[in-house]
Amino acid sequence: MGVISIKSQVYTAQVSKNEPFTVFGSLKSMFLGRLNREKVNRILLKFSLHEIPSDVEILKATLKIYVQFAGLQTMEDFTPYPLTEDWSVHTLNWHNQPPFDSNIRGETVRITREGFYTFNITNLVEKWYQKEIPNFGIVLKGMELEDDTQKRVTTIIHSPLEPAVEICYAPKVSCQCICSNGTAFIEKIEVLDTDQFFRYSSSNNTSLIKEITYFVQNVGNKAMIAKLQVSPDNVNYVDDPGFVELMPGEMKPLVPRYYAKFTRIAAKNIYEGDTSKIKIWYQAQQ
Repeated sequence: MGVISIKSQVYTAQVSKNEPFTVFGSLKSMFLGRLNREKVNRILLKFSLHEIPSDVEILKATLKIYVQFAGLQTMEDFTPYPLTEDWSVHTLNWHNQPPFDSNIRGETVRITREGFYTFNITNLVEKWYQKEIPNFGIVLKGMELEDDTQKRVTTIIHSPLEPAVEICYAPKVSCQCICSNGTAFIEKIEVLDTDQFFRYSSSNNTSLIKEITYFVQNVGNKAMIAKLQVSPDNVNYVDDPGFVELMPGEMKPLVPRYYAKFTRIAAKNIYEGDTSKIKIWYQAQQ
């Protein structure tokens, strides 16, 4: 099955509680999170799905941002939520910012230091693509409870550090062979870049699958660990028991012990500063 990735142009805007009527427009960098009770900042992002053809399966969608300043050893959890009304970069401010749906969200990521951070927003993009909810973009916001958790995000356009959305999709027909007894063999292959933080594969809907095996291979040159995660809703994931350690070139299988509607692989390098690649085979019988 061919997997296609597209990178969509992202439009960003900042809103600030202490400047409720200020329209910031396009900025080279934007603040995110809470400095104090009066100074709370959010970033809104909007992108189109027009490049995605009809009748495909959304495998994975991610939002990547670069944090250029993370504060003085302060950490905060940030979450993307879908907006429920339209907005414009040219008129947006804190006072007129659109509401968001708190019942639907992407992956929550803890920001602790400067660097790139990736949010899994697959469930949001799937709902937009299936027209379950309109695509008005997302708001990225923190818990907004503690002071001095404000971050600064690079938003200059046409820069390798600007916010980026990557969407992977494939034709819906994913069966490699169908046996005479009516069972089907399904296979997906994915290669994932890794570093010292956990990175996540595309999720797979395994609700109707009889047998599942993931094969994971370290195709880089640094040691890593990999584990299987399960989820009831493709948002909240927990670890399946156990993990495997992979030396360069080594391959091992992972089989879920728990039944769940969704599964995925999480992988990271063992040592700080290392980077590598992991190849993942998802094989199942339906």
